[in-house]
Amino acid sequence: MLNITKWFGYAVAFIMMGLGVAVLIGIVPVRQVPSVRYLFGIVLFLIGLYRFFVAYTMGKSRARKTRILPLLFLLWVGIWGCRSSKKAQVIEDTPTTGFLRVGVSEAYASLLRLEAEDFMKLYPDARIEIVPLSTREAFVHLINDSLFAVITDRPLNEEEKQVVLTAKLKFQDVEIAKDALVVIVNLFNDLQNIPQKTVDAIISGKRTDWREISDSGLTGLIRVALTGPNSGVYELLSRRFFAGNKIVYHVPCNTQNEVIQYVATHPLGIGIVSLVALKDTSALRIEKEKVRALDLVAPDSTGKPTVRRLHQANIYLGKYPLHYSVMMYVNPARSRLALGFSGFIASTPGQQKILNWGLVPATQPVRLIQLVTEPLEEM
Repeated sequence: MLNITKWFGYAVAFIMMGLGVAVLIGIVPVRQVPSVRYLFGIVLFLIGLYRFFVAYTMGKSRARKTRILPLLFLLWVGIWGCRSSKKAQVIEDTPTTGFLRVGVSEAYASLLRLEAEDFMKLYPDARIEIVPLSTREAFVHLINDSLFAVITDRPLNEEEKQVVLTAKLKFQDVEIAKDALVVIVNLFNDLQNIPQKTVDAIISGKRTDWREISDSGLTGLIRVALTGPNSGVYELLSRRFFAGNKIVYHVPCNTQNEVIQYVATHPLGIGIVSLVALKDTSALRIEKEKVRALDLVAPDSTGKPTVRRLHQANIYLGKYPLHYSVMMYVNPARSRLALGFSGFIASTPGQQKILNWGLVPATQPVRLIQLVTEPLEEM
């Protein structure tokens, strides 16, 4: 019975030590900051070392127990040396090597993960982790120096700029894409387009029943689903597109996908999300087929109401009223890898990924090809 217990102890010990070594030298990937990964590997190895010592010394005298200690010490020194060498390799910060966590306004996480994957394929010694956050949280982390790069759906607001100025912080910013806010309704709603002034009336609480919007074909209270004040969508609505109005919404959502999910399952619902969220097929694919993105009706240069189609060309030309810039902010003094990654996103391969997603590239030339005879804003 003693032998079975002893050999079981050896098995546990070698498994734990093996896992510890694999984590330390990177064979087993652990998606954490390198210092946390190394600590985790060390703890695993030490547990295994302890289990080995316990198993080896079962039934042995005190003198024989102490003979193995120098051997275990030498083994640990060897493992520590491997770990130190690997650590130095991983955390060296250059434009193409090192570790970087990028805070991203949550709707852009899937797109930016693809950008990060392409970057890491080109530069295997770089490791980039995309962290979905609300827009305000992303800026708080950037200002507090807990993140060195963020990608957001709005620029710094006035109060954030004041904090940056007071703290004498220096960030480098680059526009990486053009996106747009989209009004969505359930497929049971008959609306195909909606006047911008009607959107204003709905989100300000001036229109509360679908009967007031005859083309909807619905009766009942309008239920507005929206992400909260910490989101970029909310700030774009309240400070830019419909500035001066108090935003009234009935269904607070943590993410834009939650907005889509609510509208997809509630015929009386209406929501506002970014185009990037609708184009993301990695989640809620079925639900996104149950909502309709509405075109906007807005006055043209002569004041005539004109349907502005939700189209890349209209976003690029500024014809679609609710367009905006997607920004990347980098702290160049804290991360050279952040500079390298921002340069990649702004380059031709990075911008092509943005174009393929359905957004508008911001740093590369765009060709407009008109295939119909209608005016472009009505396409």
